[in-house]
Amino acid sequence: MKPGAAIMKLTAMGFRFKMNGDKIRYDWCGKGKPDMEAVAPLFEAIKAERDAAILFLRVYCPRCGGCVFYSDHTGEQHCAKCEPPDWNCIEKLFPYTAGVCH
Repeated sequence: MKPGAAIMKLTAMGFRFKMNGDKIRYDWCGKGKPDMEAVAPLFEAIKAERDAAILFLRVYCPRCGGCVFYSDHTGEQHCAKCEPPDWNCIEKLFPYTAGVCH
């Protein structure tokens, strides 16, 4: 299993990941205790390809697990899943996108 897929599965289970420098950090935010038999192979997949996991986490939303971002007019990055863009505004600025992007 690829590390990105493992991270997304662990996020769905209740783990939250973030980068601290070049270290991968995680917290359990789910209910009860995690099923260690199900979790262990996913963490092994992350450890086995640590560099790929780090690259994935650099473009990964720690709130929702999404991995598609966009920049607003100020250059600030937003998660497209947590904070979807205002398509009406985008279509006004870029009329050629009307009906294409959503």
